[in-house]
Amino acid sequence: MLCPYLPQMSRFNLCGRIKLRPAEHLVIIVFLSESVMAFAWEPTGNKFAFIHGESPRISVSFYSIRAGKVELMKTLERRQANHLFWSPAGQFIVLAGLRNMNGVLEFVDASDVTVMANTEHFMATDVEWDPTGRYVVSAVSWWGHKVDNAYWIWSFQGRLLLKQPQERFCQLQWRPRPQCLLSAEELKGLKKNMKKYTEQFESVDRLRQSNVSSVTNREEENPHG
Repeated sequence: MLCPYLPQMSRFNLCGRIKLRPAEHLVIIVFLSESVMAFAWEPTGNKFAFIHGESPRISVSFYSIRAGKVELMKTLERRQANHLFWSPAGQFIVLAGLRNMNGVLEFVDASDVTVMANTEHFMATDVEWDPTGRYVVSAVSWWGHKVDNAYWIWSFQGRLLLKQPQERFCQLQWRPRPQCLLSAEELKGLKKNMKKYTEQFESVDRLRQSNVSSVTNREEENPHG
């Protein structure tokens, strides 16, 4: 499992170090001729991304690490982004142009670096993934702007699900997702027998519904007991 260390960023190069095994390290050096604005590791994978350049020529580059080799996957050029937000589950990432970049949001599938959606939450100040990696919140915080305070909820693909204006809205935090109590083997068995369990639960649900319907019918036939 990769254990990333924070990179050192300068105008001309990007240097990072990751731990492969207790006694092994891999040093990554990517030489650039422009400044680096932001850097982020994929939480559960083997990729990293960083924003480099200066407006209006801002680019976002994606790299993967396989068998000790660092490879450029793709560079997205001419982007309006100053922050990177990886999904906690990995693979998906939001490129965000917050505050002075007017809230531009770009939803990217990093498995092949394809853009799923390009949208905007005007004047957004914050972006926050939910712990499952299924949903994303963008927000205009009262701490950053005194007008148009609201939070919007998106799917991981960039589909807008909810717009919620809120006067003096300041912050939204998702409830942490508790750690699964099942072992890996138990989870594997659960998935393998999912169809059987589904049929059992549906049978119980039908029985309960039947009992409720029977009680309701008796009460209607004898309203006074």
